[in-house]
Amino acid sequence: MLNQIQLHIHEDEEKQLEVEEKFSKHIQARQKNAIEAFRRYIPSLLPILTRREFKTSTVFCNKHGDVNIIDYFSGQVVYGEFPANEIAEHLRLSDQDSSAISFSEDHLHNAVIVLGLGLGLHIESLVYSRKYKYIIVYEPSLDHLTCSASAIDWRSVLNFAQQHGISLFLQIGQNGRTLYKDIQELRENLPLDSICLYKHFNSPTFDHIQEIWQKGDWHKFEKQNISNSLTYDVVNYIPPWTLLNSENEWLSSKLCFKTKERNLKALEKFFPTLFDEYKDYVPQGWSPVADSNGQINICRLGTEALFYSENPKDECERSFEQFRHHPHKDGLLLGYKGTKLRNYLHYRMVADCQSILESVEDVKGELPEKLRALIVMGLGNGYTLNSLTERHKVDKLFICEPNRDFFYASLFCVNWSAIFEEFDQSERRIYLNIGDDGSNLTDDLLIQFQSIGPYVLANTYFYQGYYNEGLVRAISQLREQLQVIIAMGDYFDNAKYGLSHTIDSITSDVPFLRKTFPSLVNDATRNVPIFVVGNGPSLDNLLPYLKQEREKAIVISCGTALQSLYKNNIVPDFHAEIEMNRATHDWAVRIGDKAYLKQIVLLSCNGIHPDTRNLYKSTLLAFKQGEASTVALMEAYGKHDFKLLEHAYPTVSNFVIDLVASLGLQQVYLLGIDLGFVSEKYHHSKSSGYYLKNGQELYAYSDTNNTSVVVPGNLRPWVSTKFEFKVSKSVIEQRIAKSKADFYNLNDGARIAGASPLKPENLLIMSSPSQKDALVASVFDQAFKPLDKARLTDGLTQRFSKPALLEEFDSLITLCDENDLDSHSSLEAFIELQREFIVSSLFRKKSQLFFLLNGTLNYINSVMSKLLDIQDEALLCDTANQLKCLWKRYVQDMQRIMDLDELGTDGSGSFYALRRKVYIQKYAETSGFDIRVVPKVNEVWLKEWQLLNSVCDVDSQKRDPIVVNFDNEEHVLERVNCKVSSNIEGVLRSAEYDDTVVFSLDTFCVDKDVCLLPPKFDQINHALNVTLSSIGKAIVIPKLLVLKGYCPDGLEKVVEAFQKRFVYETQDFIVLTETLLKNDQRVLTFGDRLSFRPRLMTSLLTVLIKTEKAFKDVVALKKR
Repeated sequence: MLNQIQLHIHEDEEKQLEVEEKFSKHIQARQKNAIEAFRRYIPSLLPILTRREFKTSTVFCNKHGDVNIIDYFSGQVVYGEFPANEIAEHLRLSDQDSSAISFSEDHLHNAVIVLGLGLGLHIESLVYSRKYKYIIVYEPSLDHLTCSASAIDWRSVLNFAQQHGISLFLQIGQNGRTLYKDIQELRENLPLDSICLYKHFNSPTFDHIQEIWQKGDWHKFEKQNISNSLTYDVVNYIPPWTLLNSENEWLSSKLCFKTKERNLKALEKFFPTLFDEYKDYVPQGWSPVADSNGQINICRLGTEALFYSENPKDECERSFEQFRHHPHKDGLLLGYKGTKLRNYLHYRMVADCQSILESVEDVKGELPEKLRALIVMGLGNGYTLNSLTERHKVDKLFICEPNRDFFYASLFCVNWSAIFEEFDQSERRIYLNIGDDGSNLTDDLLIQFQSIGPYVLANTYFYQGYYNEGLVRAISQLREQLQVIIAMGDYFDNAKYGLSHTIDSITSDVPFLRKTFPSLVNDATRNVPIFVVGNGPSLDNLLPYLKQEREKAIVISCGTALQSLYKNNIVPDFHAEIEMNRATHDWAVRIGDKAYLKQIVLLSCNGIHPDTRNLYKSTLLAFKQGEASTVALMEAYGKHDFKLLEHAYPTVSNFVIDLVASLGLQQVYLLGIDLGFVSEKYHHSKSSGYYLKNGQELYAYSDTNNTSVVVPGNLRPWVSTKFEFKVSKSVIEQRIAKSKADFYNLNDGARIAGASPLKPENLLIMSSPSQKDALVASVFDQAFKPLDKARLTDGLTQRFSKPALLEEFDSLITLCDENDLDSHSSLEAFIELQREFIVSSLFRKKSQLFFLLNGTLNYINSVMSKLLDIQDEALLCDTANQLKCLWKRYVQDMQRIMDLDELGTDGSGSFYALRRKVYIQKYAETSGFDIRVVPKVNEVWLKEWQLLNSVCDVDSQKRDPIVVNFDNEEHVLERVNCKVSSNIEGVLRSAEYDDTVVFSLDTFCVDKDVCLLPPKFDQINHALNVTLSSIGKAIVIPKLLVLKGYCPDGLEKVVEAFQKRFVYETQDFIVLTETLLKNDQRVLTFGDRLSFRPRLMTSLLTVLIKTEKAFKDVVALKKR
């Protein structure tokens, strides 16, 4: 059926409006009459008819002036193009009399059960026919009663029924599960001789009722438990409204079996596995049928429901035409929306690319004749595919059809033989995924996209051949997982830091999870529970149970849950982190208790930051499957006995559950692993760092996270969540399904399939502390071991040559120089050349270029692929060459980083101001501060430093004073530790004799409404941070805070003046030095770690604030 709303209304909005205005008065009159009629005849239903609650369905007027129903959520209409004609024909063909069940020998069919109300036109016909004395209607949707009030004259219908003694029982909100009970009650009070059944709509419950009814035995209903399913699965889906197959019109005998045989031969040649399945195939639920014109329809076995209308070919043509004129391109290109990794080179490049693309209008037009890739979800009978391949050339065609019967029907309809031959001869790709319910769809498509280049996703069109609720869910899940996977891609910075961090861990003899080891569980330790503790809101109510049982259970805290445990005096046995960036260090430091952390063993993946690792008692690691660092290092290491975790993403709880399951532990309890929340204001434990001491949010979580996704709840029907948590839940479910352990979910969050819901009061722990200690010991003794450092060093030397790496960077730069992008074809060729170059690097096995650049190169190829739809060739070439120049510059940057900072570690952070506060307090307690400023007018900015000294026992007078000079005059009377200057010449002069020079960008901060200069307190803070460290002479430049979209004038002069110095960055200031800094020199006194940058650029001199509200909030904070 043509279910898309777009096919039912005029494309011309004015014409559609004319139709609606013409019929609106009639509809309003019907609605008014309906309310009066129900108030008089069936007042119990009046509240439903007049309710103002949110509705899922409503009526609309189609382009022919007919009333139809549309579902708000799906955008699908219920009936076809001419609802009145379809309903009349459906009622005529249903033959209710043949379905009658008699209760007496009179066989008088005086009652009918109607399954589905919809528009109610069939009810009107049944009443006016006076055929039945009793009409019982089941309709689960409350909205449909309201919709029917717009379609039929209820006042006339109910008047007629009363005048002729017809009883109408409207069971609104009921799906028929109580049918047997209801009819038995009627039989006790009314003379029901025989009852007929008319199924107007399809639903799992209605289908089950019809199935039982067709057996002709009324008492079978008493013994049957009627299905209460709300949806079909993907394969067995039936549209709510289908036409019926009239006698001799649609028959299997009319099928063209020669077409089928020709297609089977093609399958045997190109897809032999499918040939084996379909050579003797017998349809299971749907059978292909044909009419006298040879058109192919699909008929539901047992009910004679037709999947298409009376003209399937025309229906499919019109659906495809709608897609051709308004194509949907997936465009899975993601920018970075976070803040802690915004300084990564890759994400700076992403921002620059997006700035270029913003100047090119989003191309909206018809489907191009040539398509890079198209995903067809739902093939149906296949008429659409014939039209597609005749009119368009598709390089990569992905066809996913979950219903095997439908693909069988396509063998009679699609010219598969010609399609396969054409694709084969032109060396294009066609991929068939048949019979998959969606569970393997994401993995299968990702494998295909990896083989041809993930950048193709950016230019992939998406066509859904027919509506199917289960298929829609599968598509939605596919898109969500692709988005998360792409967002988590191994871009340059991730790969670079992953390699350097892992090498640091291996050379520090950190043990890694083994692939094989003796069983950790015996009769004594089998029942020791593992408490996996997340930071979800449920943790607050579970803390008393955790305190009570923690001595008898192994407690593993996850991520930010550690702060909650600390505040409640709970020391976990293990703490887990998954992110490789340094934010994990900042979160842990904010606890403010080093001794606490030194009681805990850290669990993590191979890329964990060394600074984070060094905070804890000891560390146990596991390799994460698929990451660039894992693949590269395992290739260098050779044959090994280390486990590669396959389900350790996207959250730390996924990592822990995968690790625990891999260890073979048996009893796993999830506490605070909510993966959802009841309130968007209550998204984490209130004991954690997400909340202030007064219980208020540290920041508006829902402003930066889409929390509108709804999923089934564990202890309640539904909870809200975000996409990342939804994917996390799905991956956890996959891991649990492969595990033999028992999992229990104690949280008021999302339901997790395979984890039994357990109310905390029913928690019963049978193990002892000694059994728990024995199990912990066996984990250390048996499951982990260090790698052979010498072997790794030899492997790295042999596999990865630094000269070869730098040479390959040069080749990639030359590739950019030698290719002029002057046409669509030259751009396509350049994209393919880059893909071939990176793949050939992998096969050459000389350097780590592939592992470092694969993700980032796929991104730039994706961006360039987006341009191929631009018809204006001059615009295309101009934009493409801008992107190429940008890309070349970043390739040079990456080359310089790998030349000068190959093993440098990440310096990003999270809530860095709070982390600095902890470090400053500790420094004041141990060393004290003696800070002096000139001129004295600036001493007001020392108040907080003086306060710090007043609460410490340290005699700061024993320290040499630190003098900060805010005097901008050229001549300085005495040497100072730090000079603050606001002009380039003054900075350059002062840099010759002062340890630290702060360059305040006063003269560049002109427009105060969109640009904020960091206050002098910040300048003193940064000066001390650097001066008290071991850097030596340095220039410090506090970043300007600017509203996104604004770029202060003149910053290029700053870049030009200091371009010969080495550049290092923190979140809010940069440091310029004349010599390269060693790794240990990069850790500053207040806890910052400097990140090496390849060059000074204007974007390093500013912090972009995304919204006007956020900018005003920052201004207010800085003023305070």
